[in-house]
Amino acid sequence: MLRDLLLRLIMKRNAATAAAIVIAGATYVNIINILFSRGIQSYMEPFLNLSLRKYDFSSMVEGLTAKAYAIKVSDIFRGEVINDVSVRSKRIFIPIEELVGRRFIRSDSLGKNIVFLFDGDIVIRVHLMMFGAIHVYNIDEPFLKPVRMARLVLTGSSKRLVVYNAPIVEVGRGNHILGRLKMELGPDPLSDEWCEERAYESIIKFRDEKIGVVLLNQSVIAGIGNILRNEILFRAGVNPERKVSDLSHDEIQKIIRLAKELSERFLKLKLQGERIGEMLHVYNKFGSFCKTWNFIILSYLIHSTSH
Repeated sequence: MLRDLLLRLIMKRNAATAAAIVIAGATYVNIINILFSRGIQSYMEPFLNLSLRKYDFSSMVEGLTAKAYAIKVSDIFRGEVINDVSVRSKRIFIPIEELVGRRFIRSDSLGKNIVFLFDGDIVIRVHLMMFGAIHVYNIDEPFLKPVRMARLVLTGSSKRLVVYNAPIVEVGRGNHILGRLKMELGPDPLSDEWCEERAYESIIKFRDEKIGVVLLNQSVIAGIGNILRNEILFRAGVNPERKVSDLSHDEIQKIIRLAKELSERFLKLKLQGERIGEMLHVYNKFGSFCKTWNFIILSYLIHSTSH
């Protein structure tokens, strides 16, 4: 119902744009991607207030964005001893008071998940999905967003870490949270444990499914979202509608190599504070002319599988 209402509102503002949208099977993320590509971002600004304090990585979190968050949080918040905790979540599996007095060791990412690691084997897992954001403030600075939007506030000795609007905030033991994620997720191109052989085996398990669907399944390759999926397949010269069983060994290997290569290249740009838009060949290019293949770029809408 929300999707239909949103689209009806947009249609009243720009019927020509709305007519170009294929709704069947679309996620909200895909719909908004198309709207952005048609130049009507101003209509959506009330829904997309995603600015970050100091670091504004992306409007949607993919694996490379989660990794960029993790690196920046580690740099800024490392060594803070937690004096106070406020969390709004049903996924709390230890007494929350156990966090008080614990030292923040570092943050990391597993696919699209960001994890905060503390001494005493305590871990907080955060998934920002589309509307989440992380701010780090000096202890005496005011919040830049309303307090009611904060799902997690960690007050240290000199800084506060605030997670806004994250749909998932989970607090528990490291062996439980990290162990489960590693079981559920496929290999991560930005992890030290990345394994091309495992990625290949994960893909061919879904031989009867379309490769455009398979790449969004986080149990196959963790961290791939719409941006990477589109750019990987375009560069590999593989139609997202093709079934895995129709792909050659070399085509699958090329997809896997590009997953690693593009994740690392885009991450480097984000950490340098640069936008990746100029490196994108097809994502958000709906209706544009493709100079590589000499055709108009069309949209491709599909559900994602996120963890």
